[in-house]
Amino acid sequence: MKRRCLLIALLAAQAAWAGVYEQGLEAKNAGRHEEAAGLLKKATQAQPSNVEAWLHYGMVLGWQSKHDEALAALRQGLRRKPGHYDLLLAEATVLGWKKDYAAADGRLAEMEQKFPGNLEVALMRGRIAVWRGDLAEGRRRYEAILQKDPNQVEVLMGLGDIEMEEWHVSQAKALYERALAVKPSPELQQRLEAAENQTLWRIDTSLSGSTFARQERDRWWGISRSYTYNFRGWDTWVRVETGERFNLQDVTWETGTSGLVMKGIRTTVYGGFTPDASYSARWYADAAVSWRLYESLGPLGRGDLLTEARWADYTDVGVRITRLGWQQQVADAWTVNAHWLHFSYDTGMEADGWLMSIAWEPKERWQFRIGAGQAVESLTNQTLRQGRAIRSWTLFASMVMPLSARWHARLDLEREEVQDGVIRYGMAAGCGYRF
Repeated sequence: MKRRCLLIALLAAQAAWAGVYEQGLEAKNAGRHEEAAGLLKKATQAQPSNVEAWLHYGMVLGWQSKHDEALAALRQGLRRKPGHYDLLLAEATVLGWKKDYAAADGRLAEMEQKFPGNLEVALMRGRIAVWRGDLAEGRRRYEAILQKDPNQVEVLMGLGDIEMEEWHVSQAKALYERALAVKPSPELQQRLEAAENQTLWRIDTSLSGSTFARQERDRWWGISRSYTYNFRGWDTWVRVETGERFNLQDVTWETGTSGLVMKGIRTTVYGGFTPDASYSARWYADAAVSWRLYESLGPLGRGDLLTEARWADYTDVGVRITRLGWQQQVADAWTVNAHWLHFSYDTGMEADGWLMSIAWEPKERWQFRIGAGQAVESLTNQTLRQGRAIRSWTLFASMVMPLSARWHARLDLEREEVQDGVIRYGMAAGCGYRF
């Protein structure tokens, strides 16, 4: 009798834990990842020999960017069933999400030996190549799969993504349309719509103004307009600004370009001039290069070395400015930026300054930024007093937000305190349109 009762109790417990596992799968499939993780964790604790529970638990953790915990869960499953195909593929996938591309590709290379000709493994190797920035290798692997299976939807979508990355929009649209014809999905439809709505031109306009405390001074104002064209990932623009300082008006013309010269290296070059300049630079030229040194470093994200040089010639003095900085992604949506600035005047004067900011980008096309700086030349690149460059301390904040699929707005606020001088409060508001 006791044995029977014990057996009934064990069967009831197994049924209960099986129910927890099924509930975890249901939550996972419904996109309730946090709930699914909790339920599947309980399932693995109750039935540690259930490798499928470890598989699903690890994937849910990976979707939540808990990569180390996800790998630990998947390896618990592999410890119980070495060579399990789905667990091995999931492990390689999470390693890719973690940006440990060498380890991910190594695992997939081992899987190719165990499962020769497997298209899922080949597809994942193509994805890893693309994720690490080797688009040529990704394309080669995708095209090899298409030779065996011309209607492989994931490969068609992956090739479309590569074409978009290289700004071959018409080719990307054709690939997305092929994939949709085979197997329609909301994800593919979104990609096709994004390709169809890809814009090449942008118009921006802004109005700025400043008022002063501590001393009487005429208010400043400015209006700027810029026209930007994107050619295969390179932005080229023309900008004109009309402004008034010290009851004098200047019109400054500027042109420049910015884009990736190779993987991880972005260059920006621009310059401008002011006919009959009064307070503005008669001419200026600026060259900047950012160097991506790593995509991730422990818990940190990407890190960039920032270098910049600027030359400006004012009516009374010329100045060379050198910037050396670092930009660090500290979380998925947070970035910290710090610069050291060195000023060298043709009068022989030398000075140093600094600039720091933190930015938050909660979603695409949204950005909030705050920062501070100390410089000799104003952060607006104009001297604050005619014929003299003086030290200033600045606090600033900015916000960029979308108004619609093509319109966006920007707001900038500044407080600049000049040594032995005025306090300037500045604001700029603008909007832009893509077409």
